[in-house]
Amino acid sequence: MPDPSTQGPHPLAERLIERYRAAGWDAPVLEVAAGPGRSTRAFAAAHVPLVATRDDDPYTQLPGERGTYAAAFSSHGYLHGATAKVRAGLAELRR
Repeated sequence: MPDPSTQGPHPLAERLIERYRAAGWDAPVLEVAAGPGRSTRAFAAAHVPLVATRDDDPYTQLPGERGTYAAAFSSHGYLHGATAKVRAGLAELRR
């Protein structure tokens, strides 16, 4: 299995970068649970402003207020953990 730090960005990150450019957004993207940074590096290379949280940051205390971000992205952060934690994290993301 390849080292995750040398893999390219997640395909969903690539699609979000394309959408970000097409929409002409300028607000940052929130990346929840950035992992080893493979998608973080792609956002930076595309000059997309980004606020990334670490995998161990609580999903229920995301930075920023409503309307701060153009979009949110998580390639794996919401796939792990107890159902109650994931529900609470998604509720926080919606706020």
